[in-house]
Amino acid sequence: MCYNLLQESGVYVTFENIRPLTEDGITIGKRYWGNFQLAHGRSEEEVERYLERFDTEYFPLTVEEHLKLLRETGFKTVELFWYSYMQAGFYCIK
Repeated sequence: MCYNLLQESGVYVTFENIRPLTEDGITIGKRYWGNFQLAHGRSEEEVERYLERFDTEYFPLTVEEHLKLLRETGFKTVELFWYSYMQAGFYCIK
């Protein structure tokens, strides 16, 4: 566990895929991510297979669930510092 590797006042930074809070948010996020992949050379079939993983092979947590888990781990400071569609960045201080 990363927490145990940190010295007191050590900083942990992580970027995670996240679950949007609403079905509309999931739809919008998947559309955005699919369009990004298409613009970077993936075929429609590849993109569709990738997006089908959501809630079948891949079960992301919400931002709130990430924050709660990091707090329960023992970090004294847990903050969201970046959020875009279906990804978020967090920093924590032990």
